[in-house]
Order: sequence, then C-alpha cells, then structure tokens
Amino acid sequence: MKREAVAELQRHGLSQRSACRALGLSRSVLTYERRTVADDAVIAVLQELAERFPDRGFGKYFKIIRRRGHDSTTSACTGFTAH
Repeated sequence: MKREAVAELQRHGLSQRSACRALGLSRSVLTYERRTVADDAVIAVLQELAERFPDRGFGKYFKIIRRRGHDSTTSACTGFTAH
C-alpha cells in the first residue's frame, strides 16, 4: 500500500525522495524485501512438541529442537501458535 502511494505521487511528477517525505516514509520502505527461510521442518517439530507436551514452554521446545539439529528456530517461532 505504501509503495503504491509513492508510485502514485511519482506519476504526478514528484521524485521518489519527495513522495516519501510527503508520506512520512523512509525510502528504505520501498526497497525492503523480506527474507524467506524454509522453516517448515522446524514449525512441524514445534507443533508436534506442543501437542505432545502442552505443559512445557518455548524454552523447553527450543532445547529439544536444538538437540535434534535444527538451527533456525528463532525465525520460525516468531508468531508461532499451537493449535
């Protein structure tokens, strides 16, 4: 939405810098790209652990997952909710 607003202002003759300033945005907003990490395996393990051990918290799950050899647990777990 922010990128579209900047593009619209640019179509009306404003520079990228002026459009961003007018909207109160940092120019880095336009170039930001989210890094995707394949966390499906870690998420599956977290879900399994949450079902098997609902009384344990993330700290315990984190240790178990690390012992199983997964490294990227923190990026996978931001926003994890057990179902």
